[in-house]
Amino acid sequence: MRKVKKTTQNSVKKSANGLVKITSAPAKMLPIVRLWCLRILVLLEAHRNFIELDCFKISGVEDELGINYFPGEISEQFSSRAALAAVVKAYEQAEKNNSSKDLPTKLQKNIYRLRDTLQLDEASLNILVLAVLAATHRILADMLKLIPIQSHFDVFKSLAVILGLPLQQVTTALNAKSLLQKSGLVNISTGFTSNLDGAFELFSNGFADEMLEGNCDLESVLAVFIQTSDEGDLTEASFIHISPSIGFLSNFLARAIEDRRCGVNILFHGVPGTGKTQLAKLLAKNLNRKLYEIVCETEDGNPVKGKDRLKAYKIAQSVFAKADPIILFDEIEDIFGNDNNYVQHNEPERPSKAWMNRLLEENPVPAIWITNSIFAIDPAYVRRFDIVVDLKIPPMKQRASFLEQNCGHMVSKRTIEQLARIEALSPAIVARASLAMSTVFNQMSTNDADNALKSLVLNTLRAQGVENLARPLPDNLSDIFDPAFVTVDVDLERLAAGLAVTKSGRICLYGPPGTGKTAYCKWLASRLGLPLHIKRTSDILSPYVGENEQNLAQAFEEAKSAGAILLIDEVDSLLSDRSVSNVSWEKRIVNELLTQMECFDGIFMASTNLMDGLDQAALRRFDLKLEFNFLVAAQVVGLFTRHCDIFGFPGPSEAQQTRLGRMERLTPGDFAVIVRQHRMGRIVDTEDLLASIERECALKDGAKGRIGFI
Repeated sequence: MRKVKKTTQNSVKKSANGLVKITSAPAKMLPIVRLWCLRILVLLEAHRNFIELDCFKISGVEDELGINYFPGEISEQFSSRAALAAVVKAYEQAEKNNSSKDLPTKLQKNIYRLRDTLQLDEASLNILVLAVLAATHRILADMLKLIPIQSHFDVFKSLAVILGLPLQQVTTALNAKSLLQKSGLVNISTGFTSNLDGAFELFSNGFADEMLEGNCDLESVLAVFIQTSDEGDLTEASFIHISPSIGFLSNFLARAIEDRRCGVNILFHGVPGTGKTQLAKLLAKNLNRKLYEIVCETEDGNPVKGKDRLKAYKIAQSVFAKADPIILFDEIEDIFGNDNNYVQHNEPERPSKAWMNRLLEENPVPAIWITNSIFAIDPAYVRRFDIVVDLKIPPMKQRASFLEQNCGHMVSKRTIEQLARIEALSPAIVARASLAMSTVFNQMSTNDADNALKSLVLNTLRAQGVENLARPLPDNLSDIFDPAFVTVDVDLERLAAGLAVTKSGRICLYGPPGTGKTAYCKWLASRLGLPLHIKRTSDILSPYVGENEQNLAQAFEEAKSAGAILLIDEVDSLLSDRSVSNVSWEKRIVNELLTQMECFDGIFMASTNLMDGLDQAALRRFDLKLEFNFLVAAQVVGLFTRHCDIFGFPGPSEAQQTRLGRMERLTPGDFAVIVRQHRMGRIVDTEDLLASIERECALKDGAKGRIGFI
């Protein structure tokens, strides 16, 4: 009996990018595959590894390769000499019957389609066919494993022999500047392998399957790694806050496409959900161009590694070079990140910076690259993008419009107004919450729908790490701001009108807590239709050297980019008098803040409870210094009466008004405390309301003994 080694006839392996590599041999071997296998065994002398002393190393392939080693009865003794003779005879017969027209019909059509698209020469086509068939035929892949390699030259020489082509043609077809290599369809690597199967790599095995079984439509064949994007859901109305940028981007891309300019690359960055992908789709739609996306995951949901996405990008650049589309490459952190970022994505090796720089200089098709964080991208790469766009959360007015458009038919206007105040609320969060609400809101009361939408939005924001969410959702009762109930020596209405014209100013607000400084800034932002960026001391100060200045600069830059009013609360912690300070970091942060104030051409507000001790040079930089003080008697009575109306209580009697008039050091903030007490059911009538105000006033320094009773 002949001795054979048992091997599995059918095998399925997972490739690096998660695609399934089908390695089972077909029912009938293609003549061209048989010829290549026999050339490997004979011309490349792989028979030395194939024929062992007592058997064939790869059993069960003799018949498929036409090796007629046992013409008669089965011999008891295996002869390596006779086996080699049978292999040589099979090879000679295969060469005699060699035909170059025996490819499967679909593969042949797809190969010709790529030839016409990429203008591939004969040698490149033959190499590509070999790669496709090696990825889908187990026996051919096994034969390639028998060929040892140590260098690129070994690869070129072996392929030339297998394909029956001149060595120079193969070398030209596979050099670094060849179309086959530049497109990324076939890659040569000798760094991590010792055999030809590992060094000679097709882009992906899923691509090989499509080439064999696809419908000959190029986009379908390439759909394994490149997808045609839809038109998107957002219009230019959704991007009013960056409308000048949209016009510039459209004109820039249109001219670049018309001039067939190479190396056109645009970078979009910003927090998730701000519409970066939607903006790319909108630009392509406006230009009437197809948008092709590089996939991030396979059909079964497995992520595609960065190196494989880069291969897909190279192919897309080659295939669509003459079609004038736009290519979208999302989630690029693992492509252009620093070395640590790359290691975190488990990439075995990364391209050199010189290689990546050429990638950004030579692309014939304009590309839009997207990342959630600009800080995840190596600065050396950021400089090479033609245009960098920071997509921020839309301003409050636009957030309200988007909420109304998506959720206005389900919830109250009050809820729309509350949610629109949340500075971290992105269009994507609204869209997802609206979709969830649409399935159940018909079964809800308006109040339940309001609460459900708030819960969906707030829970999503908390999950994203957004803090201080209670502040943007005040109740009407505690969110009242009326300049009539603010004690200040300037006409706030007139000041707002002036700022609406100039859109520029530096104002310091000072006075006791609760007197309405922050509330005024919110009211002003709403009156001017501008976003308000509030930064507290905790947002600026850092234990690390240099970060205080960076945080300050970033705060001003963000406000400038968004066209927002910038408010720094508790500014006394940042503007201490340098003449009495012995701490170097305090002096540095004062210097930085003064510099930023000088350069900022928007509206800058600073609030403090402690005016004493501020740096005198800083005080001179402010155009206005507004002192907010305690309410006077008439204001106390007026604000109390307003709350009685809100709570549904009778207004104060003359005696109660007299008691109110005797109170000092009251602020609008004290009434906000009373509102919270009312929510807990502690206040039931006008007298209760008055008693609560008296208790708040009695707790203040300087007010004890000043409250009398009739």
